[in-house]
Amino acid sequence: MSRLTPLDRALVLILVPLWVVCFSLGVRAQLRGVTMGMVGLSVEGGDQYPTLTGEFSSTGYRSDPLAEAGLLAGDRLIALGDIDLLGVDTAGFSARSLEESGPGLGVPLIFERDGERRETSFTLVSVSGLRPLLATSFAFAASALFLLMRGRPTPTVRAYFYAGMALAIANSPFPGSRIEFYAWLAIAVVTNSVMHPLALRFAFRFPDDRTPAGRWHRIWPWLFAVSGGPFFALMFTSWMAIGEVGGAPHYEVWRGGKSKRGPPALCRGGSDKGRSVNHSSLSGLWARRRRRCSGEGRSA
Repeated sequence: MSRLTPLDRALVLILVPLWVVCFSLGVRAQLRGVTMGMVGLSVEGGDQYPTLTGEFSSTGYRSDPLAEAGLLAGDRLIALGDIDLLGVDTAGFSARSLEESGPGLGVPLIFERDGERRETSFTLVSVSGLRPLLATSFAFAASALFLLMRGRPTPTVRAYFYAGMALAIANSPFPGSRIEFYAWLAIAVVTNSVMHPLALRFAFRFPDDRTPAGRWHRIWPWLFAVSGGPFFALMFTSWMAIGEVGGAPHYEVWRGGKSKRGPPALCRGGSDKGRSVNHSSLSGLWARRRRRCSGEGRSA
């Protein structure tokens, strides 16, 4: 490290331990066989119980968990196991479901329909679909450290180190407990804000003799920071919270008894079983709010 600048040394001492902690917690969650619930909820306030939107994650669930549990869109969720769900939103439900994680995937769920309280068994889903992200994380971290330590610390090498470590940390999910879940979300918001600008910064600096001149080329990549972090946070706190950005590079989209590989989808379950909409573009993500899984855009 003698060839590194003081700033580079400081960043190595901060970013590398942070990645090691995130990666280790992610591996531990996989070894423990952590399970969690991933369904869309709507809550009007902290003094109200949430209602099901009828949406669930196609990233984790291979079939409709709402239909299997006898749940319908509009049902009000009261308690999951021993956990009261008063004021809980989509992200809060996922975080609290981790406390009920265990060897079995079924958890008692109390819900209310037409003023009558009922009980069913709700299926939690394994986080094993996040394993490919951990492999990606290790590849980015290893290559970034190798180049910085073994190569000449040119501006391009340093730019790749920053981008590689940001991508490594962003791809280290560790939903092991409620606290870890929220810590992961906070770290993911920050890293998703900076990883795209850092990746673009490296791309335009490679190779060293092609680095563009001018201040504007150093500034414009950071415009992407405005959308990265807030967009990621929006996915876990609103109607887009589940299924649009999946953990695994390949997963199944449920369509009325048939599974088909495809881009991320947010599926509507319960009374709208089998309906899903695929969107691979940013405009499609925002347009889906209007379509509400009405069937528009479904393949034949």
